[in-house]
Amino acid sequence: MKFVVADIVNPQFNQYSLEETKILIQNLWGVIDKVFLQPRNYASSASYIGTWKAREIAQRCLDNKIDVFVINNMIRPSVYNTLRKYFPRETQIRDKIDLILNIFEKHAKTKEARLQIEYARIRYELPRYKGLGKELSNLGAWIGTRGPGERIMEIKRRHLEKRLNHIKKQLKQWQKVLDSQRRWREGMNTFLLMGYSNVGKSSLFNALTWKDVLVKDILFATLDNRIGRLKTTYPIDLLVIDTIWFIHGIPPLVINSFLPILEEAKRASTIGLVLDASLLVKDPAYFDIQFDTILGVFDRINWLINQGQNLLIIFNKKDLVANPQQIETKISKYLSQIKQKTPFNKIERHFGSAESKDDVNQLKTKLLKLTNDKSQS
Repeated sequence: MKFVVADIVNPQFNQYSLEETKILIQNLWGVIDKVFLQPRNYASSASYIGTWKAREIAQRCLDNKIDVFVINNMIRPSVYNTLRKYFPRETQIRDKIDLILNIFEKHAKTKEARLQIEYARIRYELPRYKGLGKELSNLGAWIGTRGPGERIMEIKRRHLEKRLNHIKKQLKQWQKVLDSQRRWREGMNTFLLMGYSNVGKSSLFNALTWKDVLVKDILFATLDNRIGRLKTTYPIDLLVIDTIWFIHGIPPLVINSFLPILEEAKRASTIGLVLDASLLVKDPAYFDIQFDTILGVFDRINWLINQGQNLLIIFNKKDLVANPQQIETKISKYLSQIKQKTPFNKIERHFGSAESKDDVNQLKTKLLKLTNDKSQS
């Protein structure tokens, strides 16, 4: 598939967000034909990139048979409907949320994960049916419609709303199953791993447990929760839970869809925040963006965090840092930010690598100490 990407350049423009969008497109086996950057102080309320730029890009899509046009931001349904007038019917129009949902759909393996993504997809698409043009303006009056002359747009909207209600019922049933599983784990200590996409969380999960989950150097390689018992020489009732990844610009709509999975945070005795230590040296600005994204997620799920919980900040990928002392001098800054913005009882940090057996053993020791301290309190 051939893609064209566009964004506006102003003081709020984020080059890292654009680079992540390019990676998302590559993960969809797409080829980027051209990137259009339009200097504007603010986004156009009608077409985001401006009418003349939209016409120019639309002509490019027509001449080069472009499959997908992507706006590197979230756009309102009215903007989508305006852009649809300029572009050839064969060219799909997507914003970054749509792109993220496509990646989720590609990597969702379980029935429950697919239901959650479909739920988020329908909630995203429903507003876009309002005000669509000629392609949905013709009349239909076949079996299942409410009366003669009902517009296809109205039929599609009602079908989506019906499907949405059906998914809600299925997700409620799944919630009961999750609650039953959590009651079974009642009394067992759990360690919940959270982090930005592609920071080595799955590798860390494999190193801490007896599991062997998929590890790939791509965004959103895995979606579902994975649970494994802590790998020790003697049995310990401590479960490690690996949750979904996060990425800059991930909308509340998507996070809300995964709340049943994220509710594991409420019951975890310790939460592990995994960060990429090598990025702190290689690209501190990008590290700050990732860190702020995670803080934003913590803020959205703040009600899931109990004041009695502990936080273990794991600076991973130590093996990729040439001079570890560079990290030690910077870590305190991020620890203080976490303490100011989160209600955790105790905050510890670990600097190591999932590839080092000694580092993993040190991490286990810190984790067990935190768990014991919480049990005794």
